[in-house]
Amino acid sequence: MRRIAAAAAVFVTVGSLVFASFGTETIITSGGSVLTGVIETGLPATVSVTSDTGDVFTVKRENMKHIRFGEQLEVTVETVDGNIIVGTLGGISDVFGLKTEGGDVQSISVDSIVEIRFEPPVAEAVEQPVVTSVGPAPSSVQGVVDVYEVRAGSFTLGIDSGLQLGYSVKNGFGTPRFTIGVNGILLGVVGRLYFTPSVERVERVAERFVSDGVADFETLLEETRAETTPFLVPYLQLGTDAFIIPHLGGGLLLQLGRLIYFDLGATIDTVGVPWLSVGLLIFF
Repeated sequence: MRRIAAAAAVFVTVGSLVFASFGTETIITSGGSVLTGVIETGLPATVSVTSDTGDVFTVKRENMKHIRFGEQLEVTVETVDGNIIVGTLGGISDVFGLKTEGGDVQSISVDSIVEIRFEPPVAEAVEQPVVTSVGPAPSSVQGVVDVYEVRAGSFTLGIDSGLQLGYSVKNGFGTPRFTIGVNGILLGVVGRLYFTPSVERVERVAERFVSDGVADFETLLEETRAETTPFLVPYLQLGTDAFIIPHLGGGLLLQLGRLIYFDLGATIDTVGVPWLSVGLLIFF
């Protein structure tokens, strides 16, 4: 499905309801922390988002509703007027300073941020330029697909006979897509390709929810995520035993929690030695 593309961005000055100061902002980190306050440093009043097609969108902070972070500042920005912009975020610092309700300022690395949610303050009427894209606005279904296609790296730890340490890449819904790691028991390398739902299936599910009357993007995203996140994830494994002996196999991951999976698989190498993979994998 087509990703967000626009010929240009133009500024239209209108009389609208905007905010004189920033409201409450909630930061969710990759470690699961939920921090609430006001970002005092690191996130300016205006940022830029450069799309895959090279178009540059300027977005004002008071016009933001959500920012979801992927790898290397790849973000999905949802604005309060319903636009969804996907691209590379520019104009920010590496560390945000979040002032909490107690008055403390916490320093948060941008690399650890998964999502920022913006809540508006008390509003007053002022004149404000707003960004309008030339061409049709992206649909909410496309926004769900864009979030699903985001890639995020993950350190992987295994209490497992098949994989003890690795690096994985997950999709935007948090399901692993592939892993490169090591098996210290067999002294070998492990490569796994996980079979996750296709983009087309995610798109069909999102379209069905829209047809059923789901209009809010956040609700649409969560409902689609819940239905398309698999309980069982099959995988294909290629690797080596004793450094140089190739092996082939496969198995299943059974999701036990947001980060934890039970692993059950098997391999056989080219000299005919089988091996069973059993244990727990944690995708941080």
